[in-house]
Amino acid sequence: MKLNSLNSRYVLMILIVAIVCSAIAYQWGASTVSPVTLTVTSYTTSYERIFNTFTTVTTLPITITATITKSVTQVRTERLSPPVVPRGMLVIMGGMTFDEAYWKIIEGSGGGSPKVGIIPTASSTPYDTGSYYVDVFRSYGADAVLVDITETNCGTTAYSDEIFNLIESLDAVFFTGGDQNRITKCLIRNNEPTPALRALWDLFMRGGLISGNSAGAAIMSDPMIGGGMDEGVLIVRGLGFLLYGQVIVDQHYLARGRFLRHMEALMQTNTRFGVGIDEGSALVCSGEGSCAVIGFAPVVFVKYDSFNGTYHKFMLTYLTPGDSLEIAKYRSMVNASKSLISSGELQGAGSAPPELTRLIDIKSPEGLSSTIKLLLQYNEVSITLKSESGKVTYNLVFRRTSDTAIYETEFFGASRYSALNILLLISKK
Repeated sequence: MKLNSLNSRYVLMILIVAIVCSAIAYQWGASTVSPVTLTVTSYTTSYERIFNTFTTVTTLPITITATITKSVTQVRTERLSPPVVPRGMLVIMGGMTFDEAYWKIIEGSGGGSPKVGIIPTASSTPYDTGSYYVDVFRSYGADAVLVDITETNCGTTAYSDEIFNLIESLDAVFFTGGDQNRITKCLIRNNEPTPALRALWDLFMRGGLISGNSAGAAIMSDPMIGGGMDEGVLIVRGLGFLLYGQVIVDQHYLARGRFLRHMEALMQTNTRFGVGIDEGSALVCSGEGSCAVIGFAPVVFVKYDSFNGTYHKFMLTYLTPGDSLEIAKYRSMVNASKSLISSGELQGAGSAPPELTRLIDIKSPEGLSSTIKLLLQYNEVSITLKSESGKVTYNLVFRRTSDTAIYETEFFGASRYSALNILLLISKK
């Protein structure tokens, strides 16, 4: 079913354009010498109904043309949220499975012995990988089964009644690691969701749980990071379970130095929110995007604000296990067990000296934590580095604001601090 009919606002737009055209024609009258075309284009998002699910499919243009004496082109795009909130839960692991995350999947699926489907599509050895995770989930008490969708058979199985009915019978699914592009190419074919993907969305909408590790985390966003680093990041289509694609997820975040490529993905797509999940951490999220950080490693939460011609402006929050966030509101809460050690802007503190900032490798596992440590003494830390290709030089400015708050945790290393609302400015040359 397509929800793409003209509604009252487009009728109103047509009337407004007609009135404007008439007024201009009346004002200029016989003095008009060279009529040209005024084109007003508005875009409305069409949604495809997938059982109880709404998911963005296409953007349909509506164009109105009238002949007057002036040429103006106005293009307005709008991203709409579907009118439903999924009832299910997401457990998104950043690249390392761990006991607490498995138990969250079991509990979030109803406890007892939930029926969990293992989807090994991302793996280059799907049957070995799938069998391994079937055994793992059974060891936690789940009734685990293999969902046989692989890179080689998905042209058939993603459309089969058997797979569709199997997914419909599940309480939860788990996407294994590997290459996230295998998942999306199998479940979105000819730019349309397959029956298997429709069943997955129906599972999520009716209260089921969607989980994944590594590649299985990447597919939670749309647009999705398909590979590459820094300015060479590959942006492709994802499945968008997390807030219908209003946020880009990256994984293995600090362990593999993916901070800059994540920022590039946000800048290149103009996506407002980003979540970077490190190895050993996971996000447990509700359908409306309220999430808890679990595990033993950090999660980086950013909001892309604007580009002023020189700097791309972000707000950055650095969270550790026990903290929580509401993505759509860009709001974070630090666990009460952590100690506030600094807040606001520091009086009389300038920028960190170059001899200190040169020691920071922002792509190392402790790069951001080291930057936060310097912000305990200085209002600003500026770091310059080359991209992976060596073709682009980035200048990153981390700056305290009146809303900045830094907490000390009970952890060590990269998880030593939680920090809220750090201004980040990025320029490139």
